[in-house]
Order: sequence, then structure tokens, then C-alpha cells
Amino acid sequence: MHHSDDEIIDLDNGMDYDDMPYDPLQRHSADDLSMEEETLDQYLSDQVNAALSESALDDNTVNADLWEDSPISDDDASTAYGRKQSQKISARTGKLPRRKRAARSHSILTGFLALTTLCSLGLCLYMMFNPSSKPAASGSIIGDGSDTPVFYSQEEVDVLMEEAALAHEQELKNEIMNQLAVENPSVADTLRWLYSDSVLYQDEGGYHFIPLSDTIERNTLERGNFSVSENGEISYTSQNGTSARKGVDVSQHQGDIDWEQVAASGVEFAIIRAGIRGYESGALVTDTYFEHNMEGAAANGIDIGVYFFTQAVTVEEAREEAQYVLDLVTPYDIAYPIVIDVENPASSARANTLTQAQRTEIVSAFCDAITEAGYTPMIYGNTYSLFGMLDIEQINHYKIWHAFYNDYVYYPYQIQMWQYTSKARIPGIEGDVDLNLWFLE
Repeated sequence: MHHSDDEIIDLDNGMDYDDMPYDPLQRHSADDLSMEEETLDQYLSDQVNAALSESALDDNTVNADLWEDSPISDDDASTAYGRKQSQKISARTGKLPRRKRAARSHSILTGFLALTTLCSLGLCLYMMFNPSSKPAASGSIIGDGSDTPVFYSQEEVDVLMEEAALAHEQELKNEIMNQLAVENPSVADTLRWLYSDSVLYQDEGGYHFIPLSDTIERNTLERGNFSVSENGEISYTSQNGTSARKGVDVSQHQGDIDWEQVAASGVEFAIIRAGIRGYESGALVTDTYFEHNMEGAAANGIDIGVYFFTQAVTVEEAREEAQYVLDLVTPYDIAYPIVIDVENPASSARANTLTQAQRTEIVSAFCDAITEAGYTPMIYGNTYSLFGMLDIEQINHYKIWHAFYNDYVYYPYQIQMWQYTSKARIPGIEGDVDLNLWFLE
């Protein structure tokens, strides 16, 4: 869109970005080490031999509290690897008393039960501290996923993870190269592709990444349903047929328009500028071709809507702008929305000092006034306008008209209209004109 007393800055092109932000793969390691199989086997073997020995003596008893006194007790489990502790076996000394044969059988049975208990407990300990049951971050891990465990040391794990990180980095570089290996590559397009979970806009301060909202409904437009004709016009067709209408937006900059030719070219709607508020003077000014365009479009069967370029700095001025437009459109049949045009035209613009919260309140006041009058409001802006100048969470319930000059829709949420070029050529209009798609609901 173009305005008589301002120069719109193209915020979507012309910046270089040399330092690609890259979040390297984090490498994690564990401090805990587990007992190796040989150590555990030796420990269990010692326990069994001790039990057999004590049973043979028939005067000693084995301390059954193995968990408390084993090398893998609660206090020492995290550092049990490679540590040797002496076994604690409590024993009673003394002479072997004379007993009956039944008593000796009872001793043998006691020893057998002690041995069975030791074996059972040992098996439990083995299962608890077997490295195969540990996560991959432990001192040793299962490697190849086969039935036979393959163990790696922590040093080997570090090497494998470093190799994986390098492979991931190379894969990412290849993808970036593919994105840039086209005619006139766009760094911004590559960043949008890489950071698809954010909305990217750029200004004089650099690139900005706005995380996608979880509370706003996403658009359902399928990229494969868009097609580009030989003359660069874009259409959208769904499985149920055409689901987007072709339209232009015009102002006095297009001069004297032959609306009959425009209609014959397939244009179905037009958004016509009603006026502006001067970005320095603050005066309300009607577009010099407003009446001519409104009457010409309507006479040739083209549906019409209007837009107003705002520079309101208070809620009261926003309501004043809304009423100004409502007075202008009274004689006409308005089938499309009344739009507030939000842009950042020049460093001297009076509204450039507004905060995001202030501007959001002002735009909402305009839209609410239009709604109260019985019309449909809409907000126009590029990515910077909608995400940098406004709080998208507070305005998402209004209809959105997004200006983004490319062959794909970048606006992530529900969208009603897309301005995809400012360089179109339409019969009946001299020079360049904006082309739009209105997505049918």
C-alpha cells in the first residue's frame, strides 16, 4: 500500500545475516558407575564358598544381612565399580558339641537353606546392578540392540556422542545449503524454514523470533493447493474447488482506473483507500480518487471494502478515524471489511513513539467502533506490523490481512486475506498494483 505523505519501509528484504544461530547437540555423561559382571560373580562365589565352609563347620552362622555389608550397599552403590570390601561374616567360636544324627541333618538343612538364600539374593543383586538394566548414560551400555549385550566404556560413549553431534551438524549444513542453492536465495526464507516453531520478522535491530502461540487457532491452508501462473498470479484450489477470490487494493496512486477492464480480467473484489491521517500533521485526509474508485468498482460488479491508514496516538483518535470512515462509506454497499492499515512509514511518523500495548489498544478501539456500526473490521499489516507493533494475542479475534510478498502464506494463524505482491499488472490499471487472495470460509 502507498500513501501520499509517507514512504513505506520494506521490512522483509535487504538484510544480511552471516552468523547462523546454532544450538549444538548437548553431550551428557553420568557420574555413577555400576559393578561389572566379573566383580559381581566373584563376590557371589566368595559368598557361596563361605556358606559351604560355615555349613561344614556346623558351628558358625552366616550373616544373612548381605545388603548392609555387601560392596553394593546404599552408601557405596554409586562408586562400587572396582572397589573391594572385606566380607563381614559373623562367627561363633567353640568346640563342636555332640549332637544326634537328626541334629546333624538339621544343620545340613540349615546350611542348604542359607546357600539357597545367598544364591537368590545374589541373583537379585545381579539383576539390580547388571549394566544391561542401566540407561545409556551409565558407565557401560548395551550397544547393538541384539540379544547378546555389548558394553561400552564411558570414553567410548563420549566418542560415539561426539560423532553423532558432528553428523547432525553436517546434516544441518547440508539442509541449509539446499535452501540457499536457488536463484537469488533468501536468508530470511531459510531462517523461516529452520525456525518453523516461531514467527520471524526483521527490522533495523535485526531478526526477531516470536514463539508460536498455543492459544490461537492455526490456519489450515495447504501449501500444495497454491499454484502460480505464468504471469506470476497465485491461485488457491482445494479439493472442493476454488476457495480463494482474486482482488486488488488501490488508492490515488493508481490514478484513473478503467474498472470495466479490471472486472473483465477476473478481479472479484477491491479494497479501496478511504483516506489517511497524516503521519506528521495528524490531519484526516480523504483519498482524492475515493469516490471515483468506489463508484467504478460497484458499477462493474466488483465487491468493495475500504481501508484507512492510521496514525492515531490515542484511543479517542482511533474512534475519530473510525467515524470518519463510517461517514465516507454511508452511500455505498460494503461487502468486504473496513480495514485499519497499520504500518511504520518513516522515522518522523507521529505514532512511532507508541508502545506495543498502546498501539494494540488503539487498533482494538478502531475495530470495536466499526463492529458497533454493523460492519466487519479487519487489520492490515506485514509481519513486523502484526507481531512487532501489535500484541497478536489481543487482536487475533479480528480478521487479518497479511502482506507478505512470496509464493507461500507465512501467517501461522487463521487468515482471511493475503497480499502476495505489489508488482502485479492488471488491465485497466496503469503501473503496478497490489494483488490479494481472499480465503473463503
